Amino acid sequence: SLIFTNFYRTLNSTEEATMDPLTALSLAGNVVQFVDFGCQLFSQSRELYRSTQGSLAADDELHLVTADLRALILKLRNIPGQDSQDALQDFRKICDEAVTLAEEILTRIDGLKVTGKHRAWKSFQQAIKSAWSQREIDGLIRRLSRLRQALETRILLSLRYVPRYSS
Repeated sequence: SLIFTNFYRTLNSTEEATMDPLTALSLAGNVVQFVDFGCQLFSQSRELYRSTQGSLAADDELHLVTADLRALILKLRNIPGQDSQDALQDFRKICDEAVTLAEEILTRIDGLKVTGKHRAWKSFQQAIKSAWSQREIDGLIRRLSRLRQALETRILLSLRYVPRYSS
């Protein structure tokens, strides 16, 4: 009640309202962030609406790379190696985890596509959904990248210790 009374007095006050400089700067920064976020949503909505695939170009690229990586890992997983059974089992665990993450990324990206009627409204909804899920997708990408690096390291090390045959 006291808050509303003070708020009402402030609105009806004939005195000139002033703000301290730090508060004004903070408010201006918030407004700029809000406008920037709105512009990004508008831009993504427009790209989704115009897209023949119903998805953003960046998502299409990520989908292509992730699907290719998943296919390569599935092939690698089944190649017999020279390593011990424990090392081979660890390698396959890394492969399985990487495939699981790749499939999760692909599922999330597919969930961001625009389909059906009312494409303008759905494009806007998907742009918002994309903005909210971007942090999660980035986290999955980082995890997949770490697993890819682990696989590359194991492959490089196993190539180093492959017996060389002289002709």
